[in-house]
Amino acid sequence: EMEPTSLPYSLAKSAGVVLCQSFRKQYGLNAVVIVPATVYGPGADTDLEKAHVLGAMIGRFTKAVEEKAESVTLWGTGTPRREFLYADDFAEACVHLMEKYNSEKIINVGCGEDITIKDLATMIAGVTGYQGRIVFDSSKPDGTFQKLLDNRCVRKLGWKPKQDIADGVSRTYEWFRSQKKTTQEVD
Repeated sequence: EMEPTSLPYSLAKSAGVVLCQSFRKQYGLNAVVIVPATVYGPGADTDLEKAHVLGAMIGRFTKAVEEKAESVTLWGTGTPRREFLYADDFAEACVHLMEKYNSEKIINVGCGEDITIKDLATMIAGVTGYQGRIVFDSSKPDGTFQKLLDNRCVRKLGWKPKQDIADGVSRTYEWFRSQKKTTQEVD
């Protein structure tokens, strides 16, 4: 059974998988079905209302720095673990798989490492220059405890990511700042 809050997204994703597998059977199309870790990087959504965790944290901590906030409150306990994949690495993995992979089996693409939400928050606070307290609201849900993909198949095919999470977060933040600066100059 699909998780209720993700039902529309999950259902569309499942339909896409079946479509790719059907095109392969019916037309011989080498449609590769890739399941990526959470993709982030320049272009990431930082809208606090709809962004994934990493983009939302960059937006939240940047706002906290600007407002000189004493604390930033995040949902949950901070103990869940998430895997992140830099957007350029994901794009390279897609090209690599289009050239090297010919199977109807779904293939995972990830970096093979995860990080706790607490450690990610600390990292992003450091990158943004936020020096206040980070508070975790345990009355809010944590979500799934761990989201880490098994990336052995893509590694066997000769692909591995180039960007580590610390450098990727820094690059994403620099992109975010340049976008904010450009927007402020236009206003």
